Amino acid sequence: MIRNVLARFTKKHWLIFSIIIFCCWIPYFLTYFPGILTSDSISSIEQAFSVKALSNHHPVLFTAIVSLFVHLGLLIFNDINASIALFSLFQMIVMSLILGYATYWLYQKWPNKIFIAVILLFFSLNPIIAIYSITMWKDILFSGITVLLCLFLYDIIKTNGEKLLPRKTRLIYTILIILLAFLRNNGLFIIIALTILFLISSPKKCKPILFKIHTIVILLVLLVQGPVYNLFGIQKSSFVESVGIPIQQIAYTISNNGNISEDQKAYLEKILPLEDWKNSYNPKTVDTIKFHSNFNKAIIDANKTTFIHYWLTIGLQNIPKYLNAWASSTSGYWQPGIYNYLANNSITENPYQIRQTNLMHNIFGFSIYKPSSFIYYNINKMPVVRLIFNISFSVYVVIFYILLILFKKKPKYILPVVPLLVIWITLLIAAPTFCEFRYMFALHLMLPIIISWIIFALHKKHTLHTSPERT
Repeated sequence: MIRNVLARFTKKHWLIFSIIIFCCWIPYFLTYFPGILTSDSISSIEQAFSVKALSNHHPVLFTAIVSLFVHLGLLIFNDINASIALFSLFQMIVMSLILGYATYWLYQKWPNKIFIAVILLFFSLNPIIAIYSITMWKDILFSGITVLLCLFLYDIIKTNGEKLLPRKTRLIYTILIILLAFLRNNGLFIIIALTILFLISSPKKCKPILFKIHTIVILLVLLVQGPVYNLFGIQKSSFVESVGIPIQQIAYTISNNGNISEDQKAYLEKILPLEDWKNSYNPKTVDTIKFHSNFNKAIIDANKTTFIHYWLTIGLQNIPKYLNAWASSTSGYWQPGIYNYLANNSITENPYQIRQTNLMHNIFGFSIYKPSSFIYYNINKMPVVRLIFNISFSVYVVIFYILLILFKKKPKYILPVVPLLVIWITLLIAAPTFCEFRYMFALHLMLPIIISWIIFALHKKHTLHTSPERT
C-alpha cells in the first residue's frame, strides 16, 4: 500500500510544496520590499562595493552571493533597491525549495495527509521563517543547508550506508558540507565532529567513502581559508570574535572586584582601561566591550597564547565568578523562559538609499504590516506558541530525542542531530550575545522534523527502519 502511495507521490509534489511555501511568503516580500537589512547586512553590501576590505568575519561565500545580486540589480535596473529585491527573491526560492523538500522527505517516511498538512503549515505560515526568508543574514542559507545535511545523515543511517554508494549522492553530500563550511565559520566544526563519529560508528560499506570526502573537504577549507585568502588579502575573522565568553568572564571578574594580581591588571589595562572594563560590562552581550572606542583588540590578536594564559590564570583565581559570567552570557541557549528579539522588520540606516516601500499597500490598499508587526512583537507572550520560538525548548526537544534513541538502543540515529548539537555547543563556548535566535535558526527549522522522528520512534508500527502504515 505504501509503495503504491509513494509511487504516485513523485518529485513534482516537492515542487508543489515549495510553491505553496513561496506563495505564503510573498505578502511579506511585498510588505517589506525590497527586504530586511541590519548592520551586518550593510557590512556585506559595503564589502560588495569594496568600501570595506573583504573579511571572512562575514563569510566570503555569502559576501560573494550578496555581491552578485548587488551588481546584477545595478546592471539591469540601475537601482540598488532592485538588487536587494533580487537577493530576497533568490533566498526565498532557495529556502522554499529546501523546506518543500523537507516536507516531501517526511511524507516519504510517513505518508499521512494530516501530518504533512501540519508540517506544511509550520513552514508556510510561520511568521519568523517568512521574515527570515527576506532578511540578508548569512545564518538563513546556512540553516537551510544544515536542514538538508540532517536529512541526508538520517538517510545514510536508515539505508545502512547505501545512500552514499551512487556517485550522484556522494557529489550532493560533498557539496552540502562544502557549503556548510563556507557559509558560516562554525561549519568546519560540524564537519570535524562528523568525521570523528563516522570513523567510530558509520556503516562499513560507506566508511572509506565518508573518510575520503571529509578529508578532502577539511583540507580544501583549510587551504582556501588559509593560504588562498592570504594570497588575495582577505582578512580572517578576528580571534576576538571567538573569545567573547572569556572576555565577558574577565569583565565580570573586574566588575565584581575579583582576585586579580597587579601583573594581570597591567596586561588587561593594555586591552582596555580597567575602569572601562567595569563600566562597559553587559551580562547579555560582549559587544559593549568589543566595540568600545578604547578596546584594543590588536593586543589579543597579536598574541593569542598570552591572552589565553591570562584568562586561565585569572579564572583559576575566580572560578565562581567565571561560572556566573558564563551562565549570564549563554542563558538564552539553555535556560527555559529566556527570550530576546526574534527578528528585524526594517532596514538599517545606510548611505546607499536603500529604503523599504510597502508595495502591498500601494498595490492592493492593504498589507500585513500591522498584523505581522503585532505578531513579531508579541509572539513571545503567547501561551504555548511562544515555546516554539524559545531556543532552550528546541534544545530540550533534541535532548529528549537523543535519550529516547538511546533507550530504544539505536544510538546511530543520534548522528542526524549532531550538526545541531555542534552549533549549540559552539554558542555555549563563544556566543557573542546571551540569546540570538538566528544563530540557532537551523534548530527551529528542524523542530517539526525532530518531533516527527520522536513520533517515528514511539509509533507502535514504526522501528526507525520502516515507515508506519498510512492512516
